[in-house]
Amino acid sequence: MLTSRGGFLDYSRFPRDLGKSTVFAAYAAHGLVPVLTDYNPSEADGVENNKHYLVADENLSSLDLTQLQQIADNAHRWYQDHNLIKVAKFYGSYFNPDVKPDFGN
Repeated sequence: MLTSRGGFLDYSRFPRDLGKSTVFAAYAAHGLVPVLTDYNPSEADGVENNKHYLVADENLSSLDLTQLQQIADNAHRWYQDHNLIKVAKFYGSYFNPDVKPDFGN
């Protein structure tokens, strides 16, 4: 992934769960453009088509490098609030009142 610009993913078996995908998270964490085989309705997790990922279709070829970088940047920003440390603190707060979730900081 170190020299990649994008990553390809088929997550069609799990609609509405793209925000839970470790592969999507890895692409986002490394600043890649996630490219999916199909639209994945994951807006409830804050993941939007053409903002955080692309679908491999005819529209893909119409995007320039600036637009592709913007999508990679959006995915990376999304990941910053969903990384392992923040998710662990969120769930840890249910079991330990001394652990405080760290959202948006």
